[in-house]
Amino acid sequence: MQMNKTSLFYGNKLHSKIIGYALLIVVFATLAISCSSNTTGEEPEDEGPGEIPESGLFLSVGGDTNGLHVVDTETAEAFRVGDGKTGAEEVSVGLAAVRAGEPLIGSNRFALHRIAPDGSSASVIGDPSGQAFTEGLAYDPEDKILYASSNGFLHIRNPNTGETIETVLSPPNQPDIEGLALDARNRILYGLARGSESQPQFRRELYALDVSQPSNQWVWESIGDTGGLWAGAGLAFNGSENMLYATGRMGDSSALYRIDPETGETTRLGDTGLASAAGGLAWVSAGSAKDFTF
Repeated sequence: MQMNKTSLFYGNKLHSKIIGYALLIVVFATLAISCSSNTTGEEPEDEGPGEIPESGLFLSVGGDTNGLHVVDTETAEAFRVGDGKTGAEEVSVGLAAVRAGEPLIGSNRFALHRIAPDGSSASVIGDPSGQAFTEGLAYDPEDKILYASSNGFLHIRNPNTGETIETVLSPPNQPDIEGLALDARNRILYGLARGSESQPQFRRELYALDVSQPSNQWVWESIGDTGGLWAGAGLAFNGSENMLYATGRMGDSSALYRIDPETGETTRLGDTGLASAAGGLAWVSAGSAKDFTF
């Protein structure tokens, strides 16, 4: 059958409109996909915690000189702070905070390090030669001293010079406290000791010491069983919640735990996302100097 010229004209016109509409649909669909995708062709970066907080839970990962992290206490997720510089070459290290916005203090064998809270630098405090080997650290804002522990010893050190002022406790009849935290308001020093895998019941406790007493009367007392062993423990005290945070649980070293300071009852909060979170912990309070409890 042969079409007349009028039918052929309108048929061609309709065909052209259909093609035009189809092309417009393709163009708009392409633009929509382009706008919603990453135009750089690179994988999106983890934005981390955003702005570095002035207060909260800080972690210095043992054996990682770039291991300064902030830890979200709701999710347990850890984020490295800037370059994360700590100087922490040893596996068992401590961390202490003086006040919000000021450098943290970390331990590495005999040396103390002044650590920028943005992770940009870590510098040795004074001359570490001849000073006390230190693992656990806690700062006392009232007496302006550092409590330093390792291998059954408990020392007092100067946070400005690194000098060992006094050795208060020493082995053989002392727990090997590696994690230290101070409730400055109530003058209670808390500790977690290295446990023994060959004696699973040994050193599972949370320990406490009343620093308001004369130092010749200091003694570690057991508060309660934490339900597991610890190695390279980190410990921090949050005064506003009256709660301890801990890392370094044997068999679960990547996790963050919460410990009741009155009973030793322990709760797993989650995984930090790190291969190991054993190291030093410090709680930086946003309160006044008197309220700083680490």
